[in-house]
Amino acid sequence: MDQEKDQFQEFEKMIDEISELLTKFDEQLQQNLKVAMIVGSTGNGKSTVFNFLSGFEFQINQEEKKKIKYLALKNPNEKYASHMASGSKPITQVPQYFFNKNNNYLLIDFPGFTDPGGLIKLSYISILFNRIVLKTPIRLITVLKTPDGDLPNRQQELNDFIKRCFAQDIKQFSQVTLILNQYMDDLEDKDLIDLVKNQFYEISQNQDIYENIAVIRKIRNDDDLERKLNEQKRQEIWKVIENSNPIRFKSTQFDKQDELAKLINQKLDQIMQNLVAVISKQVDNSLNKLSKQTIEDLYQQFYNIELLEKKQSRSTIFSITNELLETMQEIAKTLGWENNQKNEITTFLKIFKFISLEEDVIQINEYLNKNRQVIQGKLIIQQKTIFNRILAIAKKNDEDEINQEKQRQQNLNEKRLEEKRQRDQEAKDARQRDQEARQREQEAESARQRNQEAEAARLRNQAAQVKQNTQNKSTCKIM
Repeated sequence: MDQEKDQFQEFEKMIDEISELLTKFDEQLQQNLKVAMIVGSTGNGKSTVFNFLSGFEFQINQEEKKKIKYLALKNPNEKYASHMASGSKPITQVPQYFFNKNNNYLLIDFPGFTDPGGLIKLSYISILFNRIVLKTPIRLITVLKTPDGDLPNRQQELNDFIKRCFAQDIKQFSQVTLILNQYMDDLEDKDLIDLVKNQFYEISQNQDIYENIAVIRKIRNDDDLERKLNEQKRQEIWKVIENSNPIRFKSTQFDKQDELAKLINQKLDQIMQNLVAVISKQVDNSLNKLSKQTIEDLYQQFYNIELLEKKQSRSTIFSITNELLETMQEIAKTLGWENNQKNEITTFLKIFKFISLEEDVIQINEYLNKNRQVIQGKLIIQQKTIFNRILAIAKKNDEDEINQEKQRQQNLNEKRLEEKRQRDQEAKDARQRDQEARQREQEAESARQRNQEAEAARLRNQAAQVKQNTQNKSTCKIM
């Protein structure tokens, strides 16, 4: 996992570097320059030729321990100079640019197509070459190093170069300028060029595909340096380059590679499978906890995935994949997932967007279309789960509404009964109060009557007593 992470970080860095280099290249093109680009295998002397054509000065250096002499720049740190190596180790890792004011040329020293460095380096070089040569007509210069003068020994190298740059359109290869570096010294330049042309004629099945050839001899000492890398030689080679026609590349002529496409497809598959697993798990664990509205929103999101298939004919592979990933993340988020893949997905999409624009050199659509269809199929299964859940919720909601209506009627009836009971109780209480009031009135009336009768009896008794007292007084007087 860590190795894969490091690899994609390298891809992200590669994209940033390519974007920066292309911006620089576009700025140069705005000056209406003619463009010549030096290409070829590592160790053939591309950087030496670039420095020589750019007008930099050379000197002969010697390693003290090995006593080996080699050609070097007088001022290796001079601006725009391309670093040179004495062996086969690649030095030019990124294109070097030099503006030749004398002939209004932008000269480019391009990294070797066969430089070691793995998939990232190969992709870097292929994509950058593709982007540059499609922007403007370019004069190509390839450097071939064969000390023995035997061209068939370099045939595979040339075939690889032709295949990579021209695919089946081999006729355009005749416009490439060939610089023979350090060829045998027993032939004059003209004789050597004729020899190489004849060899090309034989190995190319009688197609005369090479006309623009120049020679740079091996430099052994200061005298060679003065005679073989002088201004006259420089102008001679520039004249050969000028005699070639600029090549206007078409995107269809590049030989396509699929290693990077497989890697992108594998990473995309991994990301999508992880999201599918998350969605499936969250559907099982969280669906019953969601509201009806949220579940309906989920169903619409799944339906949007289904609609992507209809957009395929009018959308780019990146836009469809990007929309698919975004929708999958939205679904997972709706289901309560905390997105711990956001940075990984963002980095991948940055790389994928860049690579998807390179269909000319990277066979990517076939892989991704197939992969996306598989993922969509798996998500549609989840869509059916969501749909069934919506139906179940709708059925339950109907049942709930019926039960709620029954309960409402029951509550209403109970309320009415309670209200009637309360009214009856209130009437009963009123009657009871009336009865009690009448009873109190009766009791009060009875008490009043008894009081009246007692008062009458008292008065009668009082009258009787008075009468008795009067009689008693009368009797006493008589006696």
